[in-house]
Amino acid sequence: MNKKRIQLLFGNVSAFLRDAMASSWFWRVMIVLFVLQAVYLALVGRYAMAFDEQFHFAAIQEYARVLLPWQITQPPGPAELSAFTADGSYLYHYLASWPYRLTAFITDSQTAQIIVLRLMDVGIVTVGLYVYRRLLLLLGLPRAAAHVILALVMLMPMTPWLAGQLTYDAPFMTLCGVTMLALFKLVRAISVRRTIPLVPAAWSVSLLLITAQVKYAFLPVVLGASVYVLALIVLQLKRRRISWPAVQQSWRQTMSLGSGTLAVGVLLLSGVFFMQRYGMNVVQYGTPVPSCNTVLGHERCLGFGPYGRDARIHSEGWYETISTQNKLGYPKIWFDKMVYESYFAVGPLETGYSTKKPLPVPYTIGKALALFGVLVLVFRFVWLIRRGPQAQLALVIVAAYVLALFAVNFKAYLYTAIPVTIHGRYVLPFLPLAGYLVYMAVRPLLRTRRLKQAATVLAALAVLGSAWGGGIGAWTIGANDDWHWPNARPATHVVRDITEKIVLQ
Repeated sequence: MNKKRIQLLFGNVSAFLRDAMASSWFWRVMIVLFVLQAVYLALVGRYAMAFDEQFHFAAIQEYARVLLPWQITQPPGPAELSAFTADGSYLYHYLASWPYRLTAFITDSQTAQIIVLRLMDVGIVTVGLYVYRRLLLLLGLPRAAAHVILALVMLMPMTPWLAGQLTYDAPFMTLCGVTMLALFKLVRAISVRRTIPLVPAAWSVSLLLITAQVKYAFLPVVLGASVYVLALIVLQLKRRRISWPAVQQSWRQTMSLGSGTLAVGVLLLSGVFFMQRYGMNVVQYGTPVPSCNTVLGHERCLGFGPYGRDARIHSEGWYETISTQNKLGYPKIWFDKMVYESYFAVGPLETGYSTKKPLPVPYTIGKALALFGVLVLVFRFVWLIRRGPQAQLALVIVAAYVLALFAVNFKAYLYTAIPVTIHGRYVLPFLPLAGYLVYMAVRPLLRTRRLKQAATVLAALAVLGSAWGGGIGAWTIGANDDWHWPNARPATHVVRDITEKIVLQ
């Protein structure tokens, strides 16, 4: 076969793969596979699974005792739920308490109650994946690129595993996508249409406040995105690209419509809820996120798992041995553990959170993609900043969250000398946006048709390799019987045998 025929064949294969990955059936197949895996985990996984199910279920039960969230009180005794009345990450627990109340009214089976709440989370995350698809398409990505990015995210073991558990990380992921979608629509209106529409602005602020009440780790994004959008508005006004009197007039017209009244009403309500928790924390404790011991004292907080663990380790005095070399080496430890914990498998609480290693093929691809993405973002950072408001806002959101998360983890390391609380699921909601930035940074470098064809083939191989034991493969193969509900064990044996034959043989 001569060189021209090889090139023609390669081009045809590349075109076929591009069209296939851009197709609706590819997207639907990925969604169906994801949902099946997440539902399987929700049905067979023994309570309490590793993403703090026992904490979230207990918190939901506490909120089920009250009508309004500010009526809750701190449970007596050891602070197993941390500083419960001061916890800003409460909204999921309160909202989930309503389907829990209904389920508890129908059945007193804890197993049934937990499975219902898990299946609710599967639905929430699935909706979130559609939101992220819409976000990536709004940002201008081709369908094939958007589908590949989301396929790689869905095939990461932690994604269906998170969706199939009872955890506030499920709605947090979806709300992050909804909030980012609203923010980018607002920024596009400000920078392209040169206006400040009331309804998108009100919904953007509301969603920022609401998402922060699901998980306080979103607060850096609230700050970063708010500062950026305000700076963009000021710049547009200063350059006279936006007329403030015209904006005021459009706002008055919008307020006469139902959509404007609804948007402002939701903004006021979300602001009241936000201030009731975070505002009161600032007034009482001087910070929106007070530590457990600040609110309840050291002794009671020893009953809260993470606090008690860190206090116990700190008492050993290992933190005094941390050297400058250890500190300089921490970023690599952090990165490696983030990737590793995105691909390994963990048993439930009753097993002491026993772990199993990742499957080699998807894990190797995951490490390569993560390293490639970081290098691209570092070396193309300045170029991305110059791409305009859309890329700038994406950089602000990703950087604000990841840097704040790293700072919290590094502080814990300095306190314990052990790299604790480093979990891949924490960055999951921001991976699609990071994928967008990587794509935007790499696309101009693919100057020839051959390079574009090679990139398409590599993307397809990455998806195929990630599927080779990706998703729940590591969990299915590595799980012991005590990782499953007793009644589900016969079925899990069949699934494990089939998975092993497909992946390992």
